Amino acid sequence: MEINGESTENLELNEAVLKIRGEKGTNVNLTVQRGSDEPFNVEVERDEIPIETVEGEVIEQDGESIGYLNVSSFSENTANEFETQLEQVESENIDGLVIDVRGNPGGYLNAVEDIGSMIIRAASPWWKLKTVKARFQK
Repeated sequence: MEINGESTENLELNEAVLKIRGEKGTNVNLTVQRGSDEPFNVEVERDEIPIETVEGEVIEQDGESIGYLNVSSFSENTANEFETQLEQVESENIDGLVIDVRGNPGGYLNAVEDIGSMIIRAASPWWKLKTVKARFQK
């Protein structure tokens, strides 16, 4: 509809996003329409939107507690988020850990290195293969 009184017709999504983004604490006026309702104006204060890149949980399967960490991308804060989630699942006395990076587009190499240093110890095996009868179910 409109961003600060300017029509969004013929704008690509990324162009509209760039017009909405701005300095934290400033306002942007949006004219929006839901379905066939009348358009209405909304004033939004700009702020930082934290994006969580690591989600963790403990899954019980076949009598074992499995820590599950999903890493959606490797960004500036991913290593810190990973450490927090790892500590949380480890506090629940897990029997194993699954680190899921499926669909992860990549990102900062230093985040990958930092995470690696948390889980790969010198002078010990860094991988272990265990035959599993049933497929892991999230």
